[in-house]
Amino acid sequence: MTITINLSPETVAEIATFASAKKLSVEDYLPRLIQRALPSSRHPLQQGSEEWLELLHRVPPVAKIDAAAGQASQGISEDSLLRENLYEDRA
Repeated sequence: MTITINLSPETVAEIATFASAKKLSVEDYLPRLIQRALPSSRHPLQQGSEEWLELLHRVPPVAKIDAAAGQASQGISEDSLLRENLYEDRA
């Protein structure tokens, strides 16, 4: 599909600069840029503040540090720090 968009010369120059920084042509860069901007391809952290807050509230609390004792009052298991347990898609 071909779509024509009228852009100012300044915008075209800015797009070309970003494309060049990624070692891409404008023709290759723009479809990627548009795809990333679509809501269906956005990571939750890139979404609006409501989604971000909802995601943040689902994260379990981190161990609290007892300042006087200088140690954690609730430990984190070593298993939870293993690479395969940090990333869902890596096992």
